[in-house]
Amino acid sequence: MAVLIGWFALMYLANTWMPLYRDDYWSALIWKTGEHIQSMDDVFLSLERYYMMHGGRLVSFFIQFAFMLIGKFWFNIANALVFSAMCAVMVMHARRKLACLDRAGMLFTAGAFMWLGLSHFGEVAIWLCGSTVYLWTGLLTAIFLLPYNLALADTISHHKIFLTSIMLPLGAIAACSVENLTATTTLLVIWCTWQAHKRGIFAPWMAMGAVGSLIGSVACITAPGNYVRIEEDNDRSWLFHFLNQLSGNLEMILYMLPIILTLVLAVRLLYLASAEKRNIFIPSTAKDGCHYILLAVLIVSIVSFITTGFLWRAIEATVVFGVFIPLGFTDEVLFDRFNNTMQGFEEALIYIVGVTYVYLMSIRSLDISKRRIRKLKEKISHTTLVKDFPALRYVAFLVGLCLLNNLFMLGAPSFPGRALFSSSVILAISAMAVLNIPEVNGPLLRHRAGRIWRKGSTCILGSIILATFVLLHGIYQEDSLRLAYIAQQAKAGQRVASVPYSEFPEQRRVLRHVCYDDFDTGLTRDPVCDYFGLKDIHLDRTMKVADIPQQLK
Repeated sequence: MAVLIGWFALMYLANTWMPLYRDDYWSALIWKTGEHIQSMDDVFLSLERYYMMHGGRLVSFFIQFAFMLIGKFWFNIANALVFSAMCAVMVMHARRKLACLDRAGMLFTAGAFMWLGLSHFGEVAIWLCGSTVYLWTGLLTAIFLLPYNLALADTISHHKIFLTSIMLPLGAIAACSVENLTATTTLLVIWCTWQAHKRGIFAPWMAMGAVGSLIGSVACITAPGNYVRIEEDNDRSWLFHFLNQLSGNLEMILYMLPIILTLVLAVRLLYLASAEKRNIFIPSTAKDGCHYILLAVLIVSIVSFITTGFLWRAIEATVVFGVFIPLGFTDEVLFDRFNNTMQGFEEALIYIVGVTYVYLMSIRSLDISKRRIRKLKEKISHTTLVKDFPALRYVAFLVGLCLLNNLFMLGAPSFPGRALFSSSVILAISAMAVLNIPEVNGPLLRHRAGRIWRKGSTCILGSIILATFVLLHGIYQEDSLRLAYIAQQAKAGQRVASVPYSEFPEQRRVLRHVCYDDFDTGLTRDPVCDYFGLKDIHLDRTMKVADIPQQLK
C-alpha cells in the first residue's frame, strides 16, 4: 500500500503542475460553439455534438467535459488515483491473481515501467485530455478483461453471479475507448469466451461481457464523427499508413527499451535455471573490466546536455557540411527540421546509453553473458524451456497481443506516439509476468546479483522524474502568468493578445514526459483563442515573462 501511496503522491504533484493545455480549452466549451460548459446539460450536449462531428470516444470525452465543469483540482486527485489503480491492476494481470498489495516490488516495477516505457508519458498520463483518452480508458479496459484472465488461469470461481449483472455495461463502457484498443478488446473477449467453452468453464457473464464489448466497439468505430474525419483524410495512401506503422513501432522500441532488455535478462536467467535443474554446467565466460567506452559516451553526453550542447552541435555540423551540402541538399526547411531534431538528440542518447550500460553491467553481475547462454541453448531447446516454465506461454501471448494491437492502427489516419499507450502497457505486463517467476524474481528483485539492475534502473527512473518535475514546475509558473495576462487583455476587449515567448526550449521535454508547446503553433494557440474569444495571440520578442507581473497591476 505504501508504494501505491507513493505513486499517488508523485502523480498528484505532476498533475497539479501540469497546466491546462491545447484540447483542454476546447473541452471547456460546448463542442464547436464557443460557449463555455456551465452545467451537466451542457456536458451531454457537447458530448452529442462531439459524437456527430468528430469521433466515438464517448467515455473519455464525457470525463473530459465533466472535469472541465467541476474543476481541474478534482482531476488532479482522480488522475493520481487512476494511475495508482492501473499499477495494481497491471500486477493482477501479470500474476493472474487478485492479490497485489503484498507485492511491493511488483507494484513499484509497474509504476516504473509506466514512467519509463509509455511513449509520450506527459500526453497519456499527465495531460488532462490525453490521460482521459488513454490512461482512464486503459484502466477501464484492464479491469473489464481481468475476470476473463483470472477465469482462464483458474484463480477465481467461474460462476460469479454479480459478474453477470455488470459485465455487459462494463464491456460497453470499456470498449468505447480508443479505436485500436476497442478492436483488440472485443476480439480478445470473444476468444476468451470460446476458450472457456472449450475447457468446460463457460459462464454466462463471459458472453454478456463479449456482447457489451461488441456494442461499445460498434458505438465507437461507427460514430458519425469518424466519417467526418475520414473524409478529411482521403489524400493519404496505404503506403502512408504502412510507414506510420514503421515509425510508430520504432518509437515504441525506444521508449520500451528498459522493458525489452528486462525481458531479455529474464529469459537468460530462465535458461540458467533450466540448466541447473538438469545439472548442466557451463563455466562463466564473462570478461574482466568495465564497459569504459559506453560509460565515457554517457558522461560526455550528460556534460554536453547540461552545458552548451557541444556534442549535438558537432554532430549536426558534421552531417550538414559533410553530407547534406556535398549532396546538394541545401534547403533551409531541411536544415531547420534537422536542427530541431538534433536539439533533442542528447536526451535520447543519454537514455539509450544509460539503459544499455545498466543492462550490460547487469549481465556481468548475473553472469549470463551471451556466449554462455548460447552454449546453454545448444543443450536446452525452446520447447524444453517453455515446459519448465509454462508462464512463458502467457508472456508470448501478451507480446503477440501487443503487436496485434498496433497492427489495428493501419486503419487510423495517423499513428501518434500516444497511440502506443495500450500496446506499451500490454508489453509491460508481459515483462512483469516474467518477473513473477521465482527463478527471475529472486535474482533481479531480491538477490545481491541483481542490485546493479535495481539501482541502475532506479537512478534512471529518479533522474527522469526529477527532471520532469523541475521542468513542469517552471512551465506551470510561466503559464500561469501568461494566461493571466491573456485573460486581462481579453477582458479589456482586445481581439489580439500579446505575450512573451516561453523561456523553456520545446526540444527538451524529458523524453516527452512533459507535454507543452508554445503559442507559435496553431494546435496550442487556437484552443486558447476560442476559449477567451480572441482572434489571435501574438508572441512578443521584446517582452519577458518577468515583465508580466508589472503589466497585471
